[in-house]
Amino acid sequence: MSTHAETIAALFTRFKPRALTYGLSDFDAAALKAAEPRMLTQEVSQYFWEARTPSGENFCDGIEFRSRHGDNLTLWAIYEPPGDPEVTPRVSDIQPEQLNRATPELIAAAELLGVTLR
Repeated sequence: MSTHAETIAALFTRFKPRALTYGLSDFDAAALKAAEPRMLTQEVSQYFWEARTPSGENFCDGIEFRSRHGDNLTLWAIYEPPGDPEVTPRVSDIQPEQLNRATPELIAAAELLGVTLR
């Protein structure tokens, strides 16, 4: 689920009425980045989770989207169907990283969200 114009245009007819139901004035990039109501973005994600190709395969294995905290922050939601192993095969090039209180990215995320690390 991206906020690209093509994606919003493709989803517009289906989700504009839902956006209005949730008190939003439109179905647009702002609606997809709004902190509330989360139900709209959850419904859009559910739509992609359930979507299938003509051959019955999953339409996608997840979505990539920009954070409401800034377009420079890229987030992912990975769809893990029942039966997937503990580490899903839908993610490749996994590079584990050790995190601690001095990890710059963790400090930046905590500051952005107003969270205190203990």
